[in-house]
Amino acid sequence: GYSYLDAGLLSTFVERWHGETGTFHMPSGEMTITLDDVSCLLHIPVDGSMLHHILPTGKDEGVRWMVEMLGSTEREALDEVKKTKGAHCRFVYLRRLIERHIKTTKQAENDKDEENFEKYQEYIVRAYMMLLVGTTIFSNKAKNYVDLKFLPYFPSCKYVAGYMTMLQAWVYDHFQNIGTLSSKYSQELPRCCKYLPPKGQSDQGAMRIMMDRLLPHDIIWMPYDDHRSVRPFETCSIYSGWIRCGPAKVPYLSERVLRQFGHVQEIPRHPNTRLDHLATLDQISDHWTLLVGHILTPELLGREVAYASEASRDYMEWYVRHSHPHIIRIPNEAYLSGGAFQSMEVHRLRGVLSVVRDKNYKVR
Repeated sequence: GYSYLDAGLLSTFVERWHGETGTFHMPSGEMTITLDDVSCLLHIPVDGSMLHHILPTGKDEGVRWMVEMLGSTEREALDEVKKTKGAHCRFVYLRRLIERHIKTTKQAENDKDEENFEKYQEYIVRAYMMLLVGTTIFSNKAKNYVDLKFLPYFPSCKYVAGYMTMLQAWVYDHFQNIGTLSSKYSQELPRCCKYLPPKGQSDQGAMRIMMDRLLPHDIIWMPYDDHRSVRPFETCSIYSGWIRCGPAKVPYLSERVLRQFGHVQEIPRHPNTRLDHLATLDQISDHWTLLVGHILTPELLGREVAYASEASRDYMEWYVRHSHPHIIRIPNEAYLSGGAFQSMEVHRLRGVLSVVRDKNYKVR
């Protein structure tokens, strides 16, 4: 993992995550971290059985984990499991805990107390990861807490850094001029090693503006062409359906990010067409294991792109009607239709195209 994580950069992408589709909603369409990304960035297998928790987590065990792994007091931990009526931890508590631990690490740094500094840094990272898991990856809008059963998956910050390194390296590989290339990288290494660890934090406001101004051709849709001799493309990457971690399930809908597989992006099916919300966890595991009927057919993949960012002419008009591609709203001025947007992309006209929440396009 990188020595330092860029919280400003990561937060800019987390706020664009939509749990209903399992994708980041960018100005020019949806993107996600695909199984192919995982394979290339980390050089780990992406097939095999889905993770499931053998035993439920009890309140007593949850309290112990909070004290040992989050740095909570026993009284706080007992209060959390009481308020959530189970082995859970509220998001509001995690945010307060992070703020408190940050103050402690600053004091430890001033006192040159290396042991406490490292210990509380680990608490902060685990708490942040629990927030990330509960609010994005395995989010449930009906809940204001995260299950404590995820805590044991972050036993050491060096493993946590690896997970966060993947997201950060994914950004570097798909968006130009953000990451710094390492002169020591070779194709035999995991793709995340291609970039040097950041030495500072990105300004989230500035990153938000930059992302809002992206044009389709500013994105590197298929960054791994030169890496295929090391990590060949695996068919399971175009799986479409639920993936699960224990009792939690999240959508993985590859038809919504066809450009990341080299195909023209068409208007995708409604998520519920592919996602059976009544499917049991065992059924989800079976669908993944068998794959038959759950990977994209040639008809669903469609034709290959003529240029990397190619989408059907009606895609952007549909996308803006159904999404919020931009975080920052701009005033009403000059607007373009979705067809004009595609024309601009094809001819690489200069200027900045922004999509706003009221379903229009503006050139500045």
